[in-house]
Amino acid sequence: MIGIVLAALFPIVLNAQEVAVSESSEKMGKEEMWCFSARYDHEEEITREVLGQRIIEAGIKKGTEKKGVSIYKGAIWNDISPAKCDYYLKTHSKKRKTTVYLCVSKGYNNFVTTANDAATAANITAFLQKLEGQIVAAEAIKEKEAELKAIEEKNKEAQRELQKSKKEQAEKAGQLDDLKRGQK
Repeated sequence: MIGIVLAALFPIVLNAQEVAVSESSEKMGKEEMWCFSARYDHEEEITREVLGQRIIEAGIKKGTEKKGVSIYKGAIWNDISPAKCDYYLKTHSKKRKTTVYLCVSKGYNNFVTTANDAATAANITAFLQKLEGQIVAAEAIKEKEAELKAIEEKNKEAQRELQKSKKEQAEKAGQLDDLKRGQK
């Protein structure tokens, strides 16, 4: 079953665009933090949903939200780093384009940069780039679910019409029988 779903989504994931990831200082809540960012041509809602799924898949359970920033302290996120780190996530959306900001700190504002931890920085970049394909796949799934729901609604309406038609047919048949009996 999973193979069928993956085979159906494979062409969609191939259509995902390459995402540029940049490093810069970004205001996260009240603090300036060094972070990695990527811009996606998708709505913020679906982007946040996929990010949430990835966090759950990583086994990260405890997190807080402050001023639009999701904070995961002392978490191990193996896709990014096998060591415990603090993760700060923020999204910003404008005109169907969403930017994801991801800051990773090894503690005490020791933020990961390409210069001080190239391996972790490469993992962060890869994570943000893979996110594009995952968002595209999630959008395709939602679209197919909406199409399926529309078809189900059409089928229900057709069933109601069929029942109505059968009832009308039975009434007309009864009227015809009454007329035939009345002629005798």
